Amino acid sequence: MRHLPIVIVIAPQGASKTRNAEALAARFGCTSIVDEWDGVSELQPGTLALTNVGLAVEAQPAREVD
Repeated sequence: MRHLPIVIVIAPQGASKTRNAEALAARFGCTSIVDEWDGVSELQPGTLALTNVGLAVEAQPAREVD
C-alpha cells in the first residue's frame, strides 16, 4: 500500500497556485485538490491544499499587552 501525502502550498494571492495545481498534484502524487483551503478544515491523505491563510496571520502587526 502506497502512502499518500498531504501537501500544503502557502503563497500570496496571484502567485499561480491554482494555475499550477494539477502539475503540483501530479508531481507529489496527490489525488485531490482543495483550492482556497481555510487552514482549519481536515485534509485527507492524497490532498494538495492551496492557501494564503498563513500569510495573513503573519502579516498582522504585534500588539502591546498592558
